[in-house]
Amino acid sequence: MQIQSRRLLSAVAALLVVAAPMRSAGTAVTDVTDVVVVEIPVQVLRDGRPVRGLTAGDFEVQDRGKRREIVGFNVVDLAELDGGASPLEDVPISARRHFLLLFDIALTNPGLILRARAAAERLIAQALHPTDLVAVGVYSVSGAQILLSFTPDREQARAAIRTLGMSELIFRAPDPLGIVLTAQPTPSGSFTSAVPAGAGGLNVDAELRQLLGGIEDLSNTAAYRASVLGLASAMTELAQMINSVRGRKHVVFFSQGFQSSVAFGAGVDSFAGRETHRQSAESAMAGRYWEVKSDRRWGETHVLTNLELMTKEFVRAGATVQTVNVAGLSQGTSADDGLFMMADRTGGEYYRNYNDLGTAMERMLARTSVTYVLAIQPKKLKSDGSYRRLKVKIKDGPRGAELHYRPGYFAPSPFQDQSAVEQRLMLAELVLSEYEGGPIEASVQARRLAAARDGVGVEVTVEIDGPSLFAGRDRGTQAAEVYVYAIDTAGVVQGFFHRSVRFDLDDLDLDRQAGSFEISGRLDLPYGEHAIRTMVLNPSSGETGVRTTRISLAPTE
Repeated sequence: MQIQSRRLLSAVAALLVVAAPMRSAGTAVTDVTDVVVVEIPVQVLRDGRPVRGLTAGDFEVQDRGKRREIVGFNVVDLAELDGGASPLEDVPISARRHFLLLFDIALTNPGLILRARAAAERLIAQALHPTDLVAVGVYSVSGAQILLSFTPDREQARAAIRTLGMSELIFRAPDPLGIVLTAQPTPSGSFTSAVPAGAGGLNVDAELRQLLGGIEDLSNTAAYRASVLGLASAMTELAQMINSVRGRKHVVFFSQGFQSSVAFGAGVDSFAGRETHRQSAESAMAGRYWEVKSDRRWGETHVLTNLELMTKEFVRAGATVQTVNVAGLSQGTSADDGLFMMADRTGGEYYRNYNDLGTAMERMLARTSVTYVLAIQPKKLKSDGSYRRLKVKIKDGPRGAELHYRPGYFAPSPFQDQSAVEQRLMLAELVLSEYEGGPIEASVQARRLAAARDGVGVEVTVEIDGPSLFAGRDRGTQAAEVYVYAIDTAGVVQGFFHRSVRFDLDDLDLDRQAGSFEISGRLDLPYGEHAIRTMVLNPSSGETGVRTTRISLAPTE
């Protein structure tokens, strides 16, 4: 299913907003948008296995209790796709699985981070489907950070995993959308991939150990409690960030875990728990009430509350958390409860055997291999960012079938009201999706230049229509952002450039303002087939124009 659009205000998780009104900075939210299409990815299971062969007529969708007509329907079965499926065309973005590999470097021993990194690399190399998208992030004492936006490019994912955002280890590419993490820029603006492991004698493992070696030992109870509260707060913000990403999301959290007694109390199923309860009971019987540590016995209510809010925010964002204890079976059970709770309350699973993560996740990967994408059109939807509950049912379906889908969606909100991370993820998704169109008119030409030793130089010229960019404005300044990415059939970003321009409308004459503007750049690409994905952005309104140009590069005789 492909839906043409004139105005794209924002793309939120499982929500494609079509024909929303243009918005300029500082304007109030209007009461009603134009046509809005909500895409709902649904997985149907019976006895833990995906149910195949369903049609649109088998489903019923309710939006805030009101039944909605299903206006679009699509089925994606990964088992039926060719292994070399093009990530731009063969699978709609809303039906693709999104994996965010998140590394906890705040509560995890530095040596275990290296284990986590190796497990993550094995996962993307051996277990994930070629159409799956991968992002990489870290949780540190300063919060959660997404280092690499969701991408099909496995080399970029590996580079992010090996460096974990450490600036000392990265040859950083100047990509504002975070689709390309590491690169060696050339004067032309294109790049060659540069995973720094082993480059110039750099020992990434040794450098990573040194950089992480200063992590503070959180043995102090108050500091440890604060660190768990910090984790809950940062993960809540992360869930809100990825809400803008369509499709089913799986956060794979690599961590040593945290002592569950901070939230749940000591419990009586461990030596430490029994000892705490015995000492507290003896102190209370002797009248020494000041020695009774209620927080150790019963846990901290506000810590548990914040952890529960965190898990609810992931559910609202349509994301599950798969937790991986990187200490493995060598660690006791003290940290299991915390990681289990994060997974269990979001519909994910807890994995203790990090060495065999890919095999352990096979059941989850098989369950999510068939996706039904249902599209509805809510009427008179306000652009206020409000949350709307969804309910999906099967009519006369197989007995015992289970449905998995996000329980609701957020109405669109103005582009300028979104955080920088939300904007980045949304725009990166547009570049990598099947989406084509937008209110900003543009045309793109790719011209082959002289052949190099291992490939060909390509000049890309983007012609931008002035009236659609300026949208009636004739005073002040107007900025435009141009993003160009060359993506091969395997989903690898082979080259990119970004241009930022600013126009002073007071100095433009009407004839020029009514015309068009050209922006050019060069890409040095290997031989083969490439899709040149180009996006023009009005950063004040969030309006875009997205175009695809294809070029086939073969060695000349």
